[in-house]
Amino acid sequence: MSEPEINFRHEFVGGALTVQPPTGDILMRVYNRGSSDHYVRALVQRGTGAVVFDSFLDPSETNPGIVVHSHKLWTWPVELGDELGTYVVRILTTSLDLVPSIEFRVLDHSGALPKLVTYAYEWPGDFALFELPFHLPPVGPGQGGTVGRG
Repeated sequence: MSEPEINFRHEFVGGALTVQPPTGDILMRVYNRGSSDHYVRALVQRGTGAVVFDSFLDPSETNPGIVVHSHKLWTWPVELGDELGTYVVRILTTSLDLVPSIEFRVLDHSGALPKLVTYAYEWPGDFALFELPFHLPPVGPGQGGTVGRG
């Protein structure tokens, strides 16, 4: 079975932020304010350009695009471990009805129990927004199929 073609039309790019060791993560959230379901794809890249997380490649996801249902919130933590570095979050969407936000968090061991503490937050208006070109899906016989078989 081939993957469906998802036509992402918008890319939200957060500012570059440095993750603080010893243990940090990024919590991504996307809220669908619209009346229909839409797709989202999230990528986390190091400042070098290396992709450390792609929601399309995450083995816990069963489809190539994450559906955010109408008036629902999609939340996804990405653990970065002890990797000190600068990271950028890119969120691709099929609609402007999808509203992103992200938190950079660190594990705080100062109390009786460790807890995640947010040290940087990017609000929806903090993202640079880019329009992506529309593209038509390929036309022709299905993958591995032939035309005029008889």
